[in-house]
Amino acid sequence: MAKFTTAQVKECARALLENNPKGLRWAELFKAVSAAGPETPPGTIQGSLRALRVDDNEIVRPTKGLWVLAKYYGASKTLDSSEPPPASGKLSKVAPESEFYQPFADWLRDDAEEVVEALALGGATFKWKWGTPDVIGVNKPRPSDAVRFLPTEIVAAEIKVDSSQAITAFGQACAYRLFAHKTYIVMPETLPQEDRDRLETLCGLFGIGFVEFSTSPKSLAFEMRVRAQRFEPDRFYVNKIAEMLKDFSLEDFNRLF
Repeated sequence: MAKFTTAQVKECARALLENNPKGLRWAELFKAVSAAGPETPPGTIQGSLRALRVDDNEIVRPTKGLWVLAKYYGASKTLDSSEPPPASGKLSKVAPESEFYQPFADWLRDDAEEVVEALALGGATFKWKWGTPDVIGVNKPRPSDAVRFLPTEIVAAEIKVDSSQAITAFGQACAYRLFAHKTYIVMPETLPQEDRDRLETLCGLFGIGFVEFSTSPKSLAFEMRVRAQRFEPDRFYVNKIAEMLKDFSLEDFNRLF
């Protein structure tokens, strides 16, 4: 059984980072050092790691909680060169983006229970320069509700298959705040960890929801990472989007509103 000194904790941590080019989260690093020196007091490990973070300029933290050796981060941006990302950041062998619209609309209604009705739109349906949400839904009182106090809420979502489009998706989701009470960004699990952390932080700051999706040969799964907050949209743009939907499909308009 080993009991590490402060110097040995630092040496162990550096060795672990040396063997993990993609980096380690704080909890992973602490757990690994503890396993290597099981008799070392937790306080000693914590204090030594904090000192290492301050003293060793060869260790960088590209995002919250992630520790990476600078030589690896500079060379690969935390991605293992043995597992290169798909071309253009897109998921390999995945259906076109439009084929994710209806599955997400169903998930938003049935699993997340954010809406009562949802409609897959996407593309340039409304031919409006401020964009058309890929999915639009409405949360409203149900006929079966004992107390119908919930006001009607419009929920809009932007879906991207290309993981390099996170900034674009965020900008579009912000634009949807003109007419939607809640907005969501939906991105693939291939999103790099650094981009994921920044997007989560931005979504938390601006009250935008963030959902990740993964694909497998058997099924498509969505995971809620940040739930959207409710804001009051501009009434002018609410009516504008409603009129555009009404002109596009009266049947869909009546189903939502």
